[in-house]
Amino acid sequence: MATRTRGADAPWLVADIGGTNARFAIYEASTDPAARPLAQGRVKTADYPGPAACTQAFLKEHWNEPVARAALAIAAPITGDEVALTNADWSFSIAQLRQELPVPALDVINDFAALAHALPLLGPADRRPLGPEPPEAADSPLLVIGPGTGLGAAAAIPHDKRGWAVATGEGGHTTAAARNDREAAVLRVLRGNSRHVSYERVASGPGLVELAGALAELAEARPPPRTPAGVVSGAREGDEICREAVALFQGFLATFAGDMALTLGARGGIYLGGGVLAHLDGLLDIEAFRARLEDKGRFQDYLSRIPVWQLHRPDAAFLGLRRLLNEHEEDERAAS
Repeated sequence: MATRTRGADAPWLVADIGGTNARFAIYEASTDPAARPLAQGRVKTADYPGPAACTQAFLKEHWNEPVARAALAIAAPITGDEVALTNADWSFSIAQLRQELPVPALDVINDFAALAHALPLLGPADRRPLGPEPPEAADSPLLVIGPGTGLGAAAAIPHDKRGWAVATGEGGHTTAAARNDREAAVLRVLRGNSRHVSYERVASGPGLVELAGALAELAEARPPPRTPAGVVSGAREGDEICREAVALFQGFLATFAGDMALTLGARGGIYLGGGVLAHLDGLLDIEAFRARLEDKGRFQDYLSRIPVWQLHRPDAAFLGLRRLLNEHEEDERAAS
């Protein structure tokens, strides 16, 4: 357990809290992309009743001095004081959280907002190109999309005063669209009793399971694996339903990425993150993914000039949170 001095020079606490895992780290007060954490840890979200309890557990085990600032990235829309995780049984008040945690300054933002804050600081070593890599358009929006427990998206947009501003939304909950009869049949099964089928329900870890289930129903086959890992394993072993589920996942994700890029004008580049893609390494057809992303009629050429990368930096959310904390510290200094 490390010990540091108190005061404004104390380190920063950052956390990336999702529906499955909550990751924590302590850093020196810096936005240096090469900085290493002074302490770090991970817990299961479901093991704690809320962010205060799991943050306190991390601090108790890994850090015995207060920190100067903290920023928590939460897998939920942040629209006010009350926050409810989309894919976990948590709800809490940000104001109450600030009272419960021993931190002088605390920020709570959406998890993909944290990734978007990191995008301007990322370099070639932090990403892997998916298909051709045209030069990114300078001073154009950057987009990050991530299929994991859910499907998140956010953008970094050029800003005259800050250099970059961040825009977030809940794009993963927009309505999934079919591009062919097979996809239409699958979506029909998923709709069931007039259920809304969002892109999150077909382009996420749980979405893989839903797709495999719908395909099995159409084929009147035995039930497929009931976990994302099971579907991925089945695909690697040659199971036809699991392989088609992965192909459908890929197609829906590509369509969603192309839609978001057109909506935001993300000519600076598209980053694909999230835990699912890492597990699908070797199963995705990159050429087909890129072709589907660009398949937008008269705007195919527009999209063909946008680079697409797979995010290869595990601590990207931490980097983005540190950039946010640095901005707030600079604002306070300018106001004093």
